[in-house]
Amino acid sequence: MAAAVSTALFVAAQAGQNPQGPPPGGGPPQAMAAPTNLKVLPKDTTAQQVRTIMRQWNGELGMRCGDCHVEGPPGANGRPTTNFADDSKPEEQVTRLMVKLTDDLNANAIKQTMQIEKLAKPNPVTCGQCHRGHEHPEVFVPPPQQGPGGPGGPGGPGGPPPGQAR
Repeated sequence: MAAAVSTALFVAAQAGQNPQGPPPGGGPPQAMAAPTNLKVLPKDTTAQQVRTIMRQWNGELGMRCGDCHVEGPPGANGRPTTNFADDSKPEEQVTRLMVKLTDDLNANAIKQTMQIEKLAKPNPVTCGQCHRGHEHPEVFVPPPQQGPGGPGGPGGPGGPPPGQAR
């Protein structure tokens, strides 16, 4: 239940950020069919809200629609037709799991962190915080000069190697 509420809040917040406009790649706005096969987004999510969310995820993950959705032959506009309800690509299934993960983090861990730190405004987790425009998050490797305790601390510049006294 908390995850559904978190997703609904995310959907509502995102919907106002991107009014009806031209589809990706330009051109006039197109009539959008009501979404079907929604499994993690609330069932009453509008086509425009889904489009707004998908555009945000495209940017945060550095991906295109066809990376997760099954594409068919080109339509009248020359772009591939897309079967958004088809679940056969593993990327779409992984995305659903990741949405559930971020919903759970926002509904539970972020809420608890706010209570501990006495914060009034949440800083919700988004796909982009980890992915940063890449399909797979890059592994963080601390700079070599940063040892335990920071610069100058044990293992840092000017300090002895870990396990040796100063």
